[in-house]
Amino acid sequence: NNIPSMPLVDGGKSTEFATGGKTTCANAPRNFLNEGSCILSSDACSSASSSSDLEVILDKTTIRQLHNITGRFVYGMEGLTVIDQYGQRLQHPCTPELRSR
Repeated sequence: NNIPSMPLVDGGKSTEFATGGKTTCANAPRNFLNEGSCILSSDACSSASSSSDLEVILDKTTIRQLHNITGRFVYGMEGLTVIDQYGQRLQHPCTPELRSR
């Protein structure tokens, strides 16, 4: 069970693995219904480290595979120009060595 009085400490990650992906991550954003019991998970729904050493080529094949694995739609865009609130063109957030956040 993932209820306010007994939240899943891993956000449902172990349940997702145990069901072979039939159950997905149970993490929900903090809201007025769960704010009293919402906790930050240190191991939530991540099957790998968050290392930036992994490079994924986002092409039509990869997008299709992501959709097949997750059941969710994934979209790719080419040539997107990033403009700030002042109308200035910015470096693309995926530029190597650029910290975007």
